[in-house]
Amino acid sequence: MTVVATAFWRRLDISGRDAARAIQVATGYQLLGQSVFLDSRGPTALRYTLDLTPTWSTRQGHITGFIGERAVDTRVVRTPNGWTLGGKEFGMTEVVDLDLGFTPATNMVQLKRVGLSVGDAVDFDVAWLEAGDEALVRLPQEYRRTSEFEYDYSSPASEYQATIILAPSGFAAVYPGLWELEG
Repeated sequence: MTVVATAFWRRLDISGRDAARAIQVATGYQLLGQSVFLDSRGPTALRYTLDLTPTWSTRQGHITGFIGERAVDTRVVRTPNGWTLGGKEFGMTEVVDLDLGFTPATNMVQLKRVGLSVGDAVDFDVAWLEAGDEALVRLPQEYRRTSEFEYDYSSPASEYQATIILAPSGFAAVYPGLWELEG
């Protein structure tokens, strides 16, 4: 196991923190982290693990913890027929990224996978999972790399647009209005 990157964020829209690390393992990479925040449903602590291929595509994800009084133990798996959440099929066979809506860590995975050069742009869909949801949603995303560490990001379905600034580690350093890297 080799540590690729680590990060610790402060959440800007509500009270919260997130810590993550990406490691290289024999089968590719893993993204490991924990997000703790004060959700409208109560105090929330979610531990997440993504199992990734050598090209940074997501094989599966596992989220455990709690949201208020509710326990969370969720498995998301990419199969030849698409994505499953807790065994329920959601299709999206061509979608290769799982995006967890409660952490900025998964953007690193997407950007490592697409490997944009300055001036390049790409759009693709992700399998989006919000904290505690029982369904995966197809979410279109657009990235344009404008400098060594800056990406113009847009999610037309959620009407979110921002310039995400990366740290040298590859994790987001500034995710405007949502997250900021500390340390």
